[in-house]
Amino acid sequence: MLVARGSAHRELVERLAAALMVPLTVWTDHGEAAAFESMVAAGAARVVIQKAALDDPDRIAGLSREFGVEAVAVAITAGGEDEGWRVYDGRDGQPTEWDAITWARVVEAQNGGLIVVESPGGGPHGEPFDLELLAAITGAVARPVLAAGEPEGIEDLFDALMIGNVSGVLVSSLVHSGEVTIPEIRAFLREHGLV
Repeated sequence: MLVARGSAHRELVERLAAALMVPLTVWTDHGEAAAFESMVAAGAARVVIQKAALDDPDRIAGLSREFGVEAVAVAITAGGEDEGWRVYDGRDGQPTEWDAITWARVVEAQNGGLIVVESPGGGPHGEPFDLELLAAITGAVARPVLAAGEPEGIEDLFDALMIGNVSGVLVSSLVHSGEVTIPEIRAFLREHGLV
């Protein structure tokens, strides 16, 4: 799965979807059915929403009914507090009234097909991923969970998969920088029994 993050334009999605041999996931915040349909019609296999879902949780169920559960993903940006994790309405967004575990359960109950979890501050000890948060969410829901963050090496991906128990990890700048290749990641995970 390839994830295109940021402001998604239909022409770009069409070009990417036509050129790729893997499903394309578009990370956007178009929660209206027409905008969502535009991304799916352009070739996106799945669309990730965030603030639109927080503004109206019923929107998740509506999109799932119209486009199918597999097409709807919801991003959860959360930061640690004294007890638990607070949900924010975006990477640089405002805190909401939701704690991360409760919100993940709501997303699942509303039929979101995938949950994408990111912690901009990373873990409590400077790790790229908040592994406790990932483990808490994967333990609370049956939906697949994807970890989003800024891994510094293949070992960080391994930790998110093993300790966080996620279904997948966004490799982001780790691959974009040329520091590590996809075949190297696959080889490492295969050596450690994860592929």
